[in-house]
Amino acid sequence: MLITQGYQPSKPSIWLLEGVLYYLNEEEVHNLLTTITTLSVKGSWFGADVINSVIMNGQHDWAKYWLSCCDDPESFFEQYGWQTSAIQPGDEGASFGRFTCQFSDPSLIDKPHLYFIAACRQE
Repeated sequence: MLITQGYQPSKPSIWLLEGVLYYLNEEEVHNLLTTITTLSVKGSWFGADVINSVIMNGQHDWAKYWLSCCDDPESFFEQYGWQTSAIQPGDEGASFGRFTCQFSDPSLIDKPHLYFIAACRQE
């Protein structure tokens, strides 16, 4: 559909999936990322936010709607050919005065983490 509407897969593109991936199950995430990667040439960019398993399996009422998570975003997106950096709300370069709380260090895997992903297609 994108190509019939004028999308040009031979040119670098920008993809933004804010508030999307954790509402898709693992197979849907894989299929979407495979499609995006297939349609993206070197120099394309990708942005998303992902939650870790601690948040996905949390006790909040809204957690029942989340179907997927990502505990190691850099490795996860790199397997699709994207060079990835991940920062959390409250980190320098991510908050811009909007987030007043700081998430735990990413090395603490048993703590809640929300990541903002910026990735560039390298292949």
